[in-house]
Order: sequence, then C-alpha cells, then structure tokens
Amino acid sequence: MNKKEYDESDKTKNKNGLSKEEKSVDDDELLKKEFEKQIIQDRYHRKYLGRESDSRYKDEIIKKAVKKEMDKK
Repeated sequence: MNKKEYDESDKTKNKNGLSKEEKSVDDDELLKKEFEKQIIQDRYHRKYLGRESDSRYKDEIIKKAVKKEMDKK
C-alpha cells in the first residue's frame, strides 16, 4: 500500500481489518465458541475415563456459569 491509498479509517482498525466495535462483538462470539469447545473436550475426556454420569451434571454447571457470565456483559 502506498501513501496515496492510506485511509484515515485504517487507524481505527486492528490487524484483522475490523473496527473496535466489530472486534468486541467478534470477541464475545469467539469466547462463547471457546467455552463450547472446552465443554465438548471435557465431556469426551470424562467419557474416556468412564465418568459419563458426572459429565451431564458438570456440563449443566458449566453452561449456567457461562450464561451468567454472558448476562453480566
């Protein structure tokens, strides 16, 4: 990019090309997806260890905690 193509709006964008407002929305979505991945990985790990009965109870606790955290924001 040469100097003629430089735009003032580029100053408010991060390296992914998203503005600060767009970035905060994407961060929330990424955080939620990361929690879901962790829940799934934990479930498979407990299934591997033979603790399937505990997994459903713990999944509900984790989901409630995630929902409570999301509601705070």
